[in-house]
Amino acid sequence: MTQQEDRPRIAKLFDAIDGERVDFSQRDLLADGNEKTAILEYLDKAEMLLRTTARASDHLDPTKGKAVPMSFRSDGQWVWSEGVGYYLKNHGVAPEKAFLDYLRGRDYSYTSPNKEQLDNALTALQEKRRSRP
Repeated sequence: MTQQEDRPRIAKLFDAIDGERVDFSQRDLLADGNEKTAILEYLDKAEMLLRTTARASDHLDPTKGKAVPMSFRSDGQWVWSEGVGYYLKNHGVAPEKAFLDYLRGRDYSYTSPNKEQLDNALTALQEKRRSRP
């Protein structure tokens, strides 16, 4: 495997963003049920990678104000903002397709990452944040 293939992937919070407008149009909508519960449990079990008290605006319900948590978690293979779970729990918006397929392929079974995986995940997140315009 190449070094790039070993890198954890970063889950996108939105499909696209243009100013204050966000796009979730490529996402599945999940009703309450076993799959939604299993995904939320998986997301919440993951290791905290970067903790912050910062919150972002809820783009689907602006009346909630700054309600979306912005800390990051990882299972060693993927890194995601806690906003992924927020939008699933509060609006039924599933994670991006590749991440959702990964979770389904694991049958929502969480395995704790080792220190090297977490270090790689943090590095990937830091590089992603530095590369943003």
